[in-house]
Amino acid sequence: MYKKLSAPLVVQIEISSLCTSNCSHCYNFWRKDATSRISSVSLDLNGIQTVMDQLGKESIFHVVFTGGEPLLNKNVLFKGLELAKEKNMTAGINSNLI
Repeated sequence: MYKKLSAPLVVQIEISSLCTSNCSHCYNFWRKDATSRISSVSLDLNGIQTVMDQLGKESIFHVVFTGGEPLLNKNVLFKGLELAKEKNMTAGINSNLI
């Protein structure tokens, strides 16, 4: 009656920790605390290729590109969207559009 999934249906990929806002509802809590600043981390083109290749092998249906603000890492975002299309995945972007 029940079937087991071989992998998650949806995956979120944080392609950059950089952001243009400081929203009170943000899940990246460290942005509000000046004493615990972390260096920004961004995925590069080789990284997105590796991640998307693995997700394609696992037959993921949908990927969401997020951050921080994913549009601050446009080259990687656009490459990720291209790769998702090539691998027959649907894709979304979580952006504050600022």
